[in-house]
Amino acid sequence: MMWNWSSRPCSSTREPARTWGRRGVRQTRCQTAAIIDSGSQLPSAYLTIAYCDFYTYEIRSALTSLERAVQLNGRDLAQLSFIHSGIGSCHFNLCDFPKALLHLHKALEIAERIGDDSRASRILSNLTIVSTTLARYDDAIRFGRRSIELGKRSSNQPELVTAYTNLGDAYLLTGDQERASDCLEKAKEWVATHDDWYMAVIFQLENASRALATGNVALALSIHREIQKLTGSVHQLYVQGGLNVKLDVLTTLHDKGPESAGQLALERRLFSRVESRSTTSMLWQPPRG
Repeated sequence: MMWNWSSRPCSSTREPARTWGRRGVRQTRCQTAAIIDSGSQLPSAYLTIAYCDFYTYEIRSALTSLERAVQLNGRDLAQLSFIHSGIGSCHFNLCDFPKALLHLHKALEIAERIGDDSRASRILSNLTIVSTTLARYDDAIRFGRRSIELGKRSSNQPELVTAYTNLGDAYLLTGDQERASDCLEKAKEWVATHDDWYMAVIFQLENASRALATGNVALALSIHREIQKLTGSVHQLYVQGGLNVKLDVLTTLHDKGPESAGQLALERRLFSRVESRSTTSMLWQPPRG
């Protein structure tokens, strides 16, 4: 299942998606931290910090920044919808599902009020994930269908791929293989007819995730190799980082054995912790002045 709050790189950086990785996250985060430290009260600054933290799975830090952004938000309803969607995303990742649903529904209500079909489609796709996680499959399917309906209506909804795959996951878990496969095929058609490298990677990751979910490890590893060809030298690209690590470790397990796989898993975990701490220590001090 693919989450839709911050699936793409921060808009504050001009680097293309292909070059977005740890370096881009660090630079954007540190630059924005300096703005906050100088006394900025702009909600967008805290949003950028939250975006970077969410992207690198520093979920509690992202939530803290989003809650500050809510306090600073004036009458920008589009931004407020985005913030509540982000808060819901954080609570989901922290397994606080009631709060996730609460904030996602707040975000959806605002998006529908201002007529933002693209944003509403993304939020509904996230509600599909939460409902699927809670085994509320009827709700998940209803949200997923509505997400696709609104996504098709909007010309600015590149994450329609994830709307299809998230709905497909709900169908898969209800045993409806035919509709699940149809959703995956629709997502594949979208990727084939759009020049969107980033969503092509996302689609392949969803394919790998589906293969793992159905026990087809060989297929998952094959797809992982295709993903590596797509991303090329962008080995630090943060796209579904948790799944990427899982696939890297699984590939190492099959190629080099359990000892190497265990070492890689430990290195990834320790590197992530050390890196995030070294670049975030200054970011949660209150603005000066």
